[in-house]
Amino acid sequence: MNKIKLWLGVFLCLSLLLNVLFLIHFASRQSTSEGKENSVEEHEIDKAYSEAMKGWTGTTVEGIEISTTYALLWKEEATKYYDLLYDELDDDKKALLVSSQEKWENFFIENELLEKEISRRAFGNGSMRREFNASIPLYKYRERALELQSLYEMVTYAM
Repeated sequence: MNKIKLWLGVFLCLSLLLNVLFLIHFASRQSTSEGKENSVEEHEIDKAYSEAMKGWTGTTVEGIEISTTYALLWKEEATKYYDLLYDELDDDKKALLVSSQEKWENFFIENELLEKEISRRAFGNGSMRREFNASIPLYKYRERALELQSLYEMVTYAM
C-alpha cells in the first residue's frame, strides 16, 4: 500500500512538472502582432487550456481528454491559418506552402513515433506514458498554428 502511495505521489509530481515545464517553455516565447509584443499565453486556446488544467483532477483519462481536446483546437487553428495564407499567395508560393505542409506532416508523424518510443523507455507502459503521448499532438499543432499565423500576418501586413 505504501508503494502505491509513493508511486502515485511520484506520478502526480511528474505530471505537474511536465505541465509547469510546458507553460514555462511556451510563456517564454513571444509573438509579435502589429508591432506590439504579446505573451503566447494570451492566445484564447492557451487561456482555455490553462483553465482546463486548473480543473484537472489528475486522472489519466481526464488528462488525455484535455490534451486531445486542445490538440484538435490547435489543429483547427493551424488549418485556418494554412487556408488563409494559401489564399494570399500567388501560384508558385502556393506550391511552396503545400510542399512545406507535406514536409511538416511527415516530420510530425516521424517525430511523434520517436517521442512515443522515448516515452516508452522513460515511463514503461504506465499511465504517465499515455498522458505524455496524448500531449505530443497538442504541442506540435500549437507550434504549427502559431507559425502559420505568423506567416499569414507577415504576408498580410506587407500588402
